[in-house]
Amino acid sequence: EDTFPRDNILQVLRVSRLVLENCNNKHLYNSLEQLSSLLASDDVEVVTSALQTLVTYVRKHIPPMRGVRWQGDAALNSRLFALAQGAGG
Repeated sequence: EDTFPRDNILQVLRVSRLVLENCNNKHLYNSLEQLSSLLASDDVEVVTSALQTLVTYVRKHIPPMRGVRWQGDAALNSRLFALAQGAGG
């Protein structure tokens, strides 16, 4: 029996995106390590949902004149880079 709670994880990520889309304090979100772990999943839908949640987290409503760029942390950046290399060919 598969013990990976796929459907629950997808629902939590969906709700996380909804919360992040409607909050002003995204810096309080404390699940980046878990999102990073989900990027290593074998389930494409889980990886996609984790990436969508990450995009929602880094997307900020910043006036165009401010050039603020999210730097992330080294571990997450490394995982995203490895994921991008695998998707590129």
